[in-house]
Amino acid sequence: MRSNRALIVVVLLLTAVSTGLADDELTPHVGVRLGGDLEAEAINVDSLKLGPVYGLTYAHRLRDQGWLWSAWSVQPTEFDAPGLLPDRDTIDLDIHYLHVGSSYRHVGKGRTQGFVMFGLGLTWVDPPAEFDAELGASLLVGGGFRAPLKPKIDFRFDVRGYITFTDTELKGQCGGVACSIDFAGSGVLQVDLLVGVSFGF
Repeated sequence: MRSNRALIVVVLLLTAVSTGLADDELTPHVGVRLGGDLEAEAINVDSLKLGPVYGLTYAHRLRDQGWLWSAWSVQPTEFDAPGLLPDRDTIDLDIHYLHVGSSYRHVGKGRTQGFVMFGLGLTWVDPPAEFDAELGASLLVGGGFRAPLKPKIDFRFDVRGYITFTDTELKGQCGGVACSIDFAGSGVLQVDLLVGVSFGF
C-alpha cells in the first residue's frame, strides 16, 4: 500500500514540475474524513470510524479566477470484523480519491478568498492482501477559503464531499472460503475537513 501512495505522490510532483509556471501551486493537506458505509458478509458497519486523511492538490491558473487542478488523498482506516478473517478481529483499509477538475476563486477586496471546486475521478479501496483492490467512479464537490501568509504562500481550509457512483466490492479469501466486503454502495458520501499550506511557483 505504501508503494502505491508513493507512486501517486511522484506523479503529482512530476506534473507540477513539467508545467511549473508562475501560475502554479502545490498544496499538502491534512485533516479528517467522515462517513463511508461497509457491509462485510453478515457484518454491518454503519460507517467507518472518523479517521485522519492526508494528500496533495496541484493547481494551474487558467484565468484570474479559474483554476484547473488534480488532487489525491488517502484515509488509512480499519473496521471491526470479528470472525471474518481467522487471524484478526479488525480489517485495515486505505481509501484513496484521485480527481481532476476546475475551481473558481472569488477575488475581493479582503485578504481572504473563498473558492468552490468540482471534479470527477476515482475511488480506490486498497484492502489487506486477502482481498483484491477495487476502483469506482466518483464525484468531488467542495469549497473553502484561503488567506495569505507570505508572498506565494497561503493558508487553505477545504471542505470536500465525495460521492462514489458505482458499487465497490472487495473479493477475497476469509479462512479459505470466498467472501466479500462491499464498500460504499451507489451514492455513498464521505466528507473531508482539510487544512493545508499552498506554495505558488
